[in-house]
Amino acid sequence: MRFQEKLPLQVFYIVHPDLGIVALGSAGLLAATLTLQPKQPRPAYLLALLGLLPFSFQTIILDAIAWPAYF
Repeated sequence: MRFQEKLPLQVFYIVHPDLGIVALGSAGLLAATLTLQPKQPRPAYLLALLGLLPFSFQTIILDAIAWPAYF
């Protein structure tokens, strides 16, 4: 039995668009960060990229694509 069969249908219609919106926001953050052009390689910029890449993978790939298939 799939997990979604245990929940009301309203939850399904709330969670799926929410995951898509979060994925779009994460893609926007990634795009905005990648378009920044610091004058010199700064540790804060590199740390931001290092943190944003796995976060974007989680929210775009896992949360928005993979997770709804099992929800």
